[in-house]
Amino acid sequence: MATIQIRDVPEEAYEVLRSRARTSGRSIQAYMLEEVVRLASRPSKAEHLAAIEARIARGEVEPMTPAEAVELVHAARR
Repeated sequence: MATIQIRDVPEEAYEVLRSRARTSGRSIQAYMLEEVVRLASRPSKAEHLAAIEARIARGEVEPMTPAEAVELVHAARR
């Protein structure tokens, strides 16, 4: 396994993370490992957009206008 070291973490941020780790009954190392794995499992915005563009290029989905996208989101929230 790889090792990641982060320097110059603001004290306020560290205290929040330490508190969350303690609340969840884990060490800060275990808590941060889970958070890093969770973060890495989600695609970045650029990766997500590239995947959508690839699906459009393959003809799997039809592109839509911004107005159509907004309407789709509103419909899903109803």
